[in-house]
Amino acid sequence: MQAVYTIFADFEEWLVPIHDNILIGAHDPQDMLRKVTLVLKRCYKYNIQLKLKKSNFRLSIIKFFGYEDQEGKYTVD
Repeated sequence: MQAVYTIFADFEEWLVPIHDNILIGAHDPQDMLRKVTLVLKRCYKYNIQLKLKKSNFRLSIIKFFGYEDQEGKYTVD
């Protein structure tokens, strides 16, 4: 996990690594495309393999580790 923090340290304003998962925050579809492209390039550079079957895009509600985030408001799931 420390390696993921180090590799993506300069994306910390909009990328949250959680164990073997990463959450990418974006304002709109164009912003998301730009950020996903940056992440994919970084993964390629460091030979990080992703499981696209586990990927979700354009979610308005995110559930993780017993919490739910909807538009920046966290609640217990």
